[in-house]
Amino acid sequence: MKNIIRYFLIAAFMVCLPGTSRAFGLVEAWDAARNFNPEYAAAQHQLYAEREKKNIGRAGLLPQISIATNYTRNHWESPVSMPSSEARSYSFQLNQPLFDVGKYAAFQRGGIEAKMADVQFDLSRQQLLASVIRAYLQASRAQDLLAATLAAKKAYQLQVKQAYLAQRLGTASLLELNEAQAALDGASAKELEDRNELERWQLEVERLTGLDGRMVRTVDNLLALKPHPESEFEYHANRAMIFNHSIRLAEFAVEASKSEVLAKKGLHTPVLALSAAYSDRHDVDGFPVRKRGSSVGVTFSMPIFSGGSHQAQLRESLASRDAAQEKLEATRRQVKVQMRKALNEMNGGWELKMAKEKLLLSSKSKLDSTKLGLKVGLRSQLDLLQAEQAYLDAFAGLIESKHRYLISHVNFALLMGDLERDMLSRLNDGLGMSSRLS
Repeated sequence: MKNIIRYFLIAAFMVCLPGTSRAFGLVEAWDAARNFNPEYAAAQHQLYAEREKKNIGRAGLLPQISIATNYTRNHWESPVSMPSSEARSYSFQLNQPLFDVGKYAAFQRGGIEAKMADVQFDLSRQQLLASVIRAYLQASRAQDLLAATLAAKKAYQLQVKQAYLAQRLGTASLLELNEAQAALDGASAKELEDRNELERWQLEVERLTGLDGRMVRTVDNLLALKPHPESEFEYHANRAMIFNHSIRLAEFAVEASKSEVLAKKGLHTPVLALSAAYSDRHDVDGFPVRKRGSSVGVTFSMPIFSGGSHQAQLRESLASRDAAQEKLEATRRQVKVQMRKALNEMNGGWELKMAKEKLLLSSKSKLDSTKLGLKVGLRSQLDLLQAEQAYLDAFAGLIESKHRYLISHVNFALLMGDLERDMLSRLNDGLGMSSRLS
């Protein structure tokens, strides 16, 4: 068994020795992703664009000021004695809405859409963070599984050599040699699968962060992330009702639909606007030559009949508002169910990890007993091979259970809308440098 552990450490060292790059953790990966990932940059630019909708809506309620100028020169062909003439003028105009429900609704809707953009950007940011964490952990898992496979291959190569010698000496059967060879061939095939899997996730880490995916760390300590007790489910579920991004977006969708209803009701209301203007015109052919003037007025308009269009648009907006409210309720129920599933996966993952650790200890004890039985003639080389296979399978199963448990924490935090820097730091604390070079 000591040989297997030694082989695993050597294999882990060789797997993680691809270059001179410095190993990096999740915090470094996330910092790099924010500066490197074009999807994150696109989400930022989209956020800036959506935020302007609030300013656009507010502009409709503010005074609209304009100035215009004109210069004209006339040259007459006939009669010849007619001299050329010129005219110039400028004007200044101001329009201020006094009462306009539609423009107020547009301002309200612009503010809601700006807030939705903030939530959408935060959701995109957390989804990118979750993708970085998942890719990182999957690359770490693939590294560990490949190291375990290489350790198993080393052990099986030794088994084949021992079985071959024992068969030549007549102390082992051909069956034992064939079994050892089959185990070695299986490990060789598994090595190819693990290398392909590792390369796939290393490339994904590089795509997301721009860092060398071969330099991820291995999971060393899971005590930094404890499962949440079942008794705390309602507390976490209530927090998710407030902070979950999907729920917040659905709530803003309801608010936006209400502002749309207000806008459609405004189609039936009067519009009142103030206007003021000043003009100055100079015309050498006119009388008098210079004209100045100013005006101030109030414009009132009231829709009377629109062929039923306004009523239809109002009914449409009311139906859309009701649909948005139902979608909000559906989203809340869905998130609560997802929270329950995520909590069960987290707690079940912790229990599975503990069970895999016990299985590893049992497999180790069985392997040690088999080795002792082989020395006293109570066990065969075939029994030893099977015990080593069981131990290595338990070792690989423990690696899988550790990473599934970490991923369950990521999924739970994402549902909570709380995949923040502190959560990232706690995940990072679960990564060690035991098989990495600085």
